[in-house]
Amino acid sequence: MMLRLDRAVVRLIGTSYKEASELIAKGGVIINGRVDSRPWRFLNSGYYFVKVHGHGRYKFAVKGGNLTKIKRKVGVKYESVE
Repeated sequence: MMLRLDRAVVRLIGTSYKEASELIAKGGVIINGRVDSRPWRFLNSGYYFVKVHGHGRYKFAVKGGNLTKIKRKVGVKYESVE
């Protein structure tokens, strides 16, 4: 089931580490409660949590340098948006 997403989050799906970092540095997407303009440090199996103003909370994983498995928080659970 595809959920309606903020454009900033849609642009993050499948983007490279560098592209995603640049998008977040420009604002609109906040990581862990603040705009993160520093290079990200990704963990191989970890999720990052993203808050999009007015659109809710998301989490994503990173595989091969790209953002994948973006999920949106619905209630207490996260549902896939891919």
